[in-house]
Amino acid sequence: QQWYCVFGIGSNAWLNACIARELYTMLKLGHNLRRYKSPTRVHVSQQALGVFLFMGFLGTWCAIEGPNWPIHAGAASGLACLPIEVDLASTLFFWLVFFPLFTGIPSVYIIFVTYQIWRCKLLPPTGKRRLLAVYFGRLILVFYIMWLPTMLLLFVIPAYGPSWVHFLGGLWSHLQGAVSVAVSLMKPDILSAVKHML
Repeated sequence: QQWYCVFGIGSNAWLNACIARELYTMLKLGHNLRRYKSPTRVHVSQQALGVFLFMGFLGTWCAIEGPNWPIHAGAASGLACLPIEVDLASTLFFWLVFFPLFTGIPSVYIIFVTYQIWRCKLLPPTGKRRLLAVYFGRLILVFYIMWLPTMLLLFVIPAYGPSWVHFLGGLWSHLQGAVSVAVSLMKPDILSAVKHML
């Protein structure tokens, strides 16, 4: 279960960082009146495969148990098997090594990209590029609305709070799929395609 959680949460964070990078590149080039070439399917597939392989590897770290191994898995609050802290060494390793590779680096990168887009006023006032940027921006916002509280409720607060807080964090994260669909349907061409399919 901890492998599945690390794989699912971490892949989500890193794929959102890939989307944020592409969005930032598109807006920056457009702002400088330079042509943007969208990535090929092969390139996108390679990025996704790289993320999945990396997160699959990271998920195996907690499967290894040993007296000198610095990371462990356990039943967090008795609800789900997740990476847990058992002593000072595991706490330091978790927050300084594992968590940055898990969701820390992509989360900080997405914050940086969001700030750069806002600071440099890269969002165009009208046009298809704006619609596309707003669409992906909403998906990135969903990532933060759904996963930032989850990270706090699963990894920060449970050490100090009751088990229902941990349960609430897991429950909140499972709603992301439905929220992402609702946000995607706000884009007119996607809504039209779904209506046509139905």
